[in-house]
Amino acid sequence: MEEPWVFDVTVPTSQMAIDTKTFTIDKAITLNNGEKVTLEKVIASPVSTLIYFDLTQASESTRFKLVTASGEKVPLREGYGSRDIGETSYGRYTPLDLEKETYLLVPINEDGEEIGPQVILNLD
Repeated sequence: MEEPWVFDVTVPTSQMAIDTKTFTIDKAITLNNGEKVTLEKVIASPVSTLIYFDLTQASESTRFKLVTASGEKVPLREGYGSRDIGETSYGRYTPLDLEKETYLLVPINEDGEEIGPQVILNLD
């Protein structure tokens, strides 16, 4: 195959808006080193799950691992971390059904080591 296949898929944005749900978390957690991270909200859509958090009182290298209740890791597609005031940090994961399943959000450092308490995400 000389060229990659290209698909043109049209998704009605009105249906995406209906199927997108926003859950406010607004929970501060204290990391093992005393720094604080505030989990702000989760936006779940048919194409991805976004978790927004505030790192202004923590290291920019703080990230979150998302796992199912059975321990299966949910792939992180992309993320952004900033300590700047007014900047929102986020992690984008594969689509999840947060109303039917329970997940654990685990703070980790850039080496993947757990650095704070797990937070249960069960939004039923």
